[in-house]
Amino acid sequence: APLPLSEAQRLLRPDEAMLSYLVGERESYLWVIRKDRQRLLRLPIGREELEQSVRGLRRALDLTETQGQLPAYPADLAHELYRAVFAPAVPTLGGATRLLIVADGALQSMPFAILVAEPPAAGAGLNDLVWLAKRYAFSSLPSEASLKAMRRFAGQRQAPAPFVGFGAPAFKGGAGSTRSLAALYTPRGLADVEQLSELAPLPD
Repeated sequence: APLPLSEAQRLLRPDEAMLSYLVGERESYLWVIRKDRQRLLRLPIGREELEQSVRGLRRALDLTETQGQLPAYPADLAHELYRAVFAPAVPTLGGATRLLIVADGALQSMPFAILVAEPPAAGAGLNDLVWLAKRYAFSSLPSEASLKAMRRFAGQRQAPAPFVGFGAPAFKGGAGSTRSLAALYTPRGLADVEQLSELAPLPD
């Protein structure tokens, strides 16, 4: 059943926002819901343009077409898409750190975390980009109504004992040791431990 706005707002926490998208042929819509306010936005991007943009971003994440080599990331495209589908919501997101995304159309296959929030400088590397993942934590919901089910059944549970984990792979390669991504995996897609061990130790 549809989730009334008042109930959705009651279920949201102060640091959360729900972003619900509706993709149309010539333009799209974004409904931003906070605990104490809401806003409906018209986005000047239609279904075909959105599909092309998302396809371009996903191509940069697909290693099967590049023999395992990481292709150049289309940072300009990631920023353009950010401006088209996300930036209009920013004025309503003050204080929010966790975003619940109800995507539609091509947006269902795009991780919002890979969008770039600021224009990339010429020659900027991946570490220089302002990834949206640095500003928000993202969760995907199949529908607005699923928020009610999630809050009802998820429950707040704590582990019976504390946990601490440490990770420091014992890489034995010298500084600057590199391997192609394809070389790090067996033909069956499993990690090749021997090849991984030849990488240089991680910093820190």
